[in-house]
Amino acid sequence: MPEPRTIAHSDGRHVAMPLGGIGTGTVALGADGGLRQWQLHNVGNHRGDLPGSFLAIRATQWEPPLDELRVLQARPVPGPHAPTPLVTDDAIPGWQARLASRYGFGSARFSATYPSARVTLADDAVPLDVTLEALNPLVPMDEDASSLPVVMLTITLRNTGRYPVHGQLGAALQNAVGHDGVSPIDGVQGAGYGGNTNRVARGTGWTRVVMENHTLAPEHAGAGQLVLAVDDPGAAVLPQWRRPEEFLAFLRGAT
Repeated sequence: MPEPRTIAHSDGRHVAMPLGGIGTGTVALGADGGLRQWQLHNVGNHRGDLPGSFLAIRATQWEPPLDELRVLQARPVPGPHAPTPLVTDDAIPGWQARLASRYGFGSARFSATYPSARVTLADDAVPLDVTLEALNPLVPMDEDASSLPVVMLTITLRNTGRYPVHGQLGAALQNAVGHDGVSPIDGVQGAGYGGNTNRVARGTGWTRVVMENHTLAPEHAGAGQLVLAVDDPGAAVLPQWRRPEEFLAFLRGAT
């Protein structure tokens, strides 16, 4: 089977790979590594956005001195471009563009063959090649397994320099349980919010942040959970934050 074509993020403005199980809603992965088009609330919305939801890395060295924070997204490409016909796959939320402009990688390359996608990120100031692999739960002829409400992400780091690199990986996700899926979210305030809580659960080799909204009746259309999980039972957790900079400050101080 031939290798999938790889494109630079500067040539992939119209790329939006859907991730999610059958009938469970989706989030799209852009060629730049950004996560957008959040459609988790039983309504289609190509402009669906969860502000402050992103992946990040801190890379450090003692000698030569290095301490760099990066979000796993390439910096936006300047200049005008033709919009994606009929849909908004080229649209990058303003907060995400600003965050990537300051903390993004210098370049990204994207390749995909459904149900998996890969984004490779590189930056002259960071002696690492970072690969983000995203996988949908697709099992041919197995409807139940293919309908799991999950997105699986694997991040691989390769040291491109001569000296050891230390640091942390981070994942931030907004608690959107109860949101209507359409109304704009202002920071961490949105329609249907109120009573949203985050709790940390550890066990069986995993750390989970379980996100809920206790004001909703079980039969409410927006009731349910969001869960952010990592296969590390001792992962550091920031259960609450208001702005991406708060999470990045936490990542800089995590050990």
